[in-house]
Amino acid sequence: MKKITALAATMCAASIALAGCGSENGTNNEAQDGSTSATPEANNAEQEASSISLADGYCRAKEEHSDMTACFGTLTNSSDKDITVESFTAPDLEGASTELHEVVDGQMREKEGGFTIPAGGSQELAPGGEHLMIMNYPAPIQAGDALTFNLVMDDGSELTAEFPVREQPSGEEDYAGGHGDHAGHEHGEHAGHAEHEHGGEHEHGGEHEHGGEHDSHGQH
Repeated sequence: MKKITALAATMCAASIALAGCGSENGTNNEAQDGSTSATPEANNAEQEASSISLADGYCRAKEEHSDMTACFGTLTNSSDKDITVESFTAPDLEGASTELHEVVDGQMREKEGGFTIPAGGSQELAPGGEHLMIMNYPAPIQAGDALTFNLVMDDGSELTAEFPVREQPSGEEDYAGGHGDHAGHEHGEHAGHAEHEHGGEHEHGGEHEHGGEHDSHGQH
């Protein structure tokens, strides 16, 4: 009887040991399964990282009297397919509107279809051409600050880039003075004003000359 009891105890202990091993193996399998399930997530994170990079990016400083400014730089595509920048956001500038713009015949307008960067190539955002536009933001943007933008691509990827703010170089276009038809209207008014001044000077000169001839006639 004692032998049977001892044998039963031994078998029970062996069963517990096997159960423990099974539990441990299950834990290891779960760990392996967990690592396996994490791999697609890691792959997705890699896929979401954009193949677009930014170089020499900057934004123009602006004062309170203007509610818009422009940002520039060079976008490079390291992939083997064309990628289009569809939009961008500026989390630092609460309430601001953001648009992709281009300049055509001296007029700024929204860029239809976004900025397409060719495979293995680059696209320059520059004054007088394509650029990032910040609008409806009355607060000043001062030189020495830095703005963070999120550029959204047509392949679902995003690029987060920092744009330092600097003073506008002299001689370059002023994107703070207005845009679209408003800018053209200002240019038209300015041109008309210049012609008016020129015409006035010419008329004044004619009267002066006539007066001179009249005086000479009187002396004669």
